[in-house]
Amino acid sequence: MTYLFLLQNAATFLPQYFLPLCHPVRYQGLAGAKRHVEGAAQTWDRLQPSAERKMDAVFLDAGDYVVALWRLKGLIPSSGRKLDLPAVSVYKMRGGKIVESQMFHEDTFAILQFLEGDMHFVGQASHIV
Repeated sequence: MTYLFLLQNAATFLPQYFLPLCHPVRYQGLAGAKRHVEGAAQTWDRLQPSAERKMDAVFLDAGDYVVALWRLKGLIPSSGRKLDLPAVSVYKMRGGKIVESQMFHEDTFAILQFLEGDMHFVGQASHIV
């Protein structure tokens, strides 16, 4: 799944969508889901040329939940620095649509260091997936 796919398929989310995060930003409803996807795309699109967009996702059916095992990848073009870390997303489903999602990254400090190495990120309000 890519950010563009999610933006183009807003019907994937139910109006009651909720993304709980560890920081004060919370995304609720369809507008929140769209804001989350747009923010992630704003941060990651320039850092994920086609090879890095391949998430190598494996989806596991867990009844009312879908668990996605995937890889967060990135490339800083100016330095050639790469990021490739495992991640897990858990989607709560209702009627075939997402009502809640949570993401778990292996090393959030490594992600932050990678993003700080991107000069476009430094000093900007950005969204970390």
